[in-house]
Amino acid sequence: MKKIARLSLIAFFALSCNFPSRLIASSQTRSGTSPVASAQPPQTTPAITPSATITETTVPTASATIPATDTLTLTPSETPTATGTPTPAGTPTPQVAMATSINKTACLYGPNPVYLYMWGLEPGGTAQIYGRDYGGNWLWVQPTDTKLYCWVWTPAVTVSVPVKGLAYVNPPLPTNPHVGAATGVSASRSGASVTVRWNAAPPALQLAYLIEASVCGKGGLMDVVYSTTALSYTLTDYQSCSQRSYGDVRVLDKLGYSVAVKVPWP
Repeated sequence: MKKIARLSLIAFFALSCNFPSRLIASSQTRSGTSPVASAQPPQTTPAITPSATITETTVPTASATIPATDTLTLTPSETPTATGTPTPAGTPTPQVAMATSINKTACLYGPNPVYLYMWGLEPGGTAQIYGRDYGGNWLWVQPTDTKLYCWVWTPAVTVSVPVKGLAYVNPPLPTNPHVGAATGVSASRSGASVTVRWNAAPPALQLAYLIEASVCGKGGLMDVVYSTTALSYTLTDYQSCSQRSYGDVRVLDKLGYSVAVKVPWP
């Protein structure tokens, strides 16, 4: 019995040295108040029963209630607004080229007196210029009182800009589908002479034929245009040019011009 009692006392002192101390965690509210002081629960000395069984008393733990956290909604940052592109300073406005008629002036289908009359400019009448022929002798314009485009002879008008500064243009000749095209177009050569032939077109008011060609001259290819009421026309065309000559035939009458028919150049 003494031996058992001694062992019980040894166990008692061993357990007393290892018995834990418990601290209660402090908490802090969102409102910024001082934290709650930690509470130290009283330590309970274990009782020894006669049977030497050690019973540990449970230490209650204080719980801290954490208030619910408000949900934070992130507001997107303001989207920057694109600034306008600055306009370069000092950019000159292109000058509109204008022609003013000196006297009553005819405005024609093409840049040559053989072409049909399309419109007319009264003395002092104006037209916007859109280009010139190769030599600057004719101007392609739109009179201010019509939507049509036509050609005026440069010496017949005053021009608001230098003619040499105007662009070279070669717009297609306006045609009328009611004018039938030429038929039976052929060509033959005799030295430097080329004769172009065609069949007679149906009778019409102011019936005639137009030949537009690019022929070889002594200085190279040059553009020529002829109008005739005959059924053939002979052109001078040297054979010394590196580029090949070519040409077209059109029927014309009071309604205008037909489509072009290519000449089989010899």
